[in-house]
Amino acid sequence: MRNIVSGLAVFLLFAIVGFILVNGRESAIDHSGRNPSGFVEISQELEKVATEIRDQKFFNPKSAATYIHGLADRAYALESSDFIPTSGVETEIFLEKADSLAEMVFSIRVNLGEQLRKFEDSGIWNDAQKMEAIDAFRRAHLYLSYAEDYIVDWRNHLRPLKNGSKFFSGEHPLLMTNGGGKTDGFIFKSGDVILVRGSSFFSATIARIGDVPSNMSHIAMVAETPSGELRVVEALLEKSFVSYSLDEYLSFERLPRAALYRFEDDTIAKNAGRELWRLFDENIRSPKPFDIQMNPDDHSKIYCAEAMLIAFAKASGGLVQIPRYRTQFSQAIKTDFAKGVGMKTNSTFAPADIIVDTRFTLVAQHLDLEMLKESRRFDVALSKIFEMFRDGFTYKADPSAAIEATLGLIARKFGFKKDIIPEGIQLTELMTFVRHRNLVTALMTEVESAEKVEISRHGRPLSYRELELLFDKVCGEACVNKKTNDFASLGSEKKCELAFRKNQ
Repeated sequence: MRNIVSGLAVFLLFAIVGFILVNGRESAIDHSGRNPSGFVEISQELEKVATEIRDQKFFNPKSAATYIHGLADRAYALESSDFIPTSGVETEIFLEKADSLAEMVFSIRVNLGEQLRKFEDSGIWNDAQKMEAIDAFRRAHLYLSYAEDYIVDWRNHLRPLKNGSKFFSGEHPLLMTNGGGKTDGFIFKSGDVILVRGSSFFSATIARIGDVPSNMSHIAMVAETPSGELRVVEALLEKSFVSYSLDEYLSFERLPRAALYRFEDDTIAKNAGRELWRLFDENIRSPKPFDIQMNPDDHSKIYCAEAMLIAFAKASGGLVQIPRYRTQFSQAIKTDFAKGVGMKTNSTFAPADIIVDTRFTLVAQHLDLEMLKESRRFDVALSKIFEMFRDGFTYKADPSAAIEATLGLIARKFGFKKDIIPEGIQLTELMTFVRHRNLVTALMTEVESAEKVEISRHGRPLSYRELELLFDKVCGEACVNKKTNDFASLGSEKKCELAFRKNQ
C-alpha cells in the first residue's frame, strides 16, 4: 500500500485517524480500550474535502493525483471504532448524522469524477499525470466505498433500514441517487449500464485481479428491442448471452452491490442499447462462447464488458471507444491463475473501468448489507492470494481438481451441468478454476471463523483494513515465513498453510 507524503495531508479526509494513532492505539484488531469515536470529526473533514475538490487552490490537474491518493490512504486507514458510538449521547449524534455522512461520501465519489472530467477536457494533463490521477481515483473510489458501507451498516445496526425486494429500491441510504438523496424518480433508459458485484469466488477474482483492485465484477446493460421495449442483456460465464425484462432482472437475485451508470450522450446511449439487442439477437442464432480470457479485442468469443464495448462502438460509428482507461494486468498475467485460464493480454476492459470513465455518470447505487459482509471477506482473500502469487507462491498439489474437472467435462459433453460449466472450456482452464475455488473456499472459511471471534470480542464488525490485518494474522504470516516445497509437512495447525506451496 503506497504512502503519500504531502503537505495536503493535514487537510485530507479523516484527520482524526492520525490523532488516534499518535495517541497509542495498538493495532486494527487488538484494542485494549476504547477512545471516543471520531465520526463527528470525520464529518467535518468530509465537508472540508467536498469544498476543496471544487477549489483549484487545493485540487487542480497538478495536485489531483497526490490529493486523491492521500484521500484513499486516509479512507483505507479507518478502523471500525472510528465510527462506533461509545455512549448514549454519541449514539444519538451518530443517528442524526449517519445518513447525511453516507450521502456525503457518495457525493464526493461522484464529484471527484466530475472534476477529473474537467481536467481531462482542459488538455493540461500529460499522459503520465492523467494515468496517475485515474489510478488514484480507482483507489479512492474503492476505499471510500468501504467506509460508506460501514457507516450504512452501523446505522442499520442501531436503527434498522428496510431493504427493497429489487435492486435500486429500499430506504436511503441503502439506495442513494445522484442529486439530493431521493430514493425514487429515476427511470431506466436504453443504454444504461448496470454495474454489479457478484457473490461468487469468480466474481471476487475478477474484481481483484487488476493492478489496482476494485469491488465490482460484472456489467449488464439496458437494451432496446425493435418494438421499443427495454430489456436487460448480459453475457454470463455459464450461459453466454441472456435477456430479461427490467422487472425480472432487478428482482432476479440478491447481490452485494449494484450501481447504475449513464453515458453523457443520450442519443449514442440509446443507439447503443439498440445495437446491444441486435448483438443479442445475432448470438441467439449463432452463439459465441464466453470469453474466459477477457480479451476485449478478439470478438470470436465474448464476455460481459466486451458486449458493451461492441454496442457503443457500433452506435457511434467507431467514435466512442469504451472504456477510456483499461485495467492493467501487468502483475496478474504472471500468476499461475492467469496462465492456467489462458489469459495473455496485459490489459482488459474490466467492469470497474466504467467507474473511472468520466463520460459516464453514477446515477444510483444499491447495497445489500448482509451480502456485503461476505463480499468484503472475498475481497481481502483474493487480494492476499494474488499478493502471495506475486511473492512466488502458487496452488498446492490438488489431484481432486483434475478428477473433478475431467468428470465435469464428460458430464458437459453429455448434456449435464450446462448451467455450471461454460461451453468450450478446456480441461486445463477448468482445473484451474476448481483448484482456485478450493483455495479461496479454504481461506474464506478460516477468515470467517476468525472474524466471528473478533466480532464477539469487540462487539462490532471489522473494517476492510482490519480484515486485511486479520487475514495476515490467521493465514498470511505462516505461509510467507515458511517457504517450503510442500506445506503438508508443516502440520495442520493452520489449514490455510496447506493452501499454498512455494513456486520453484
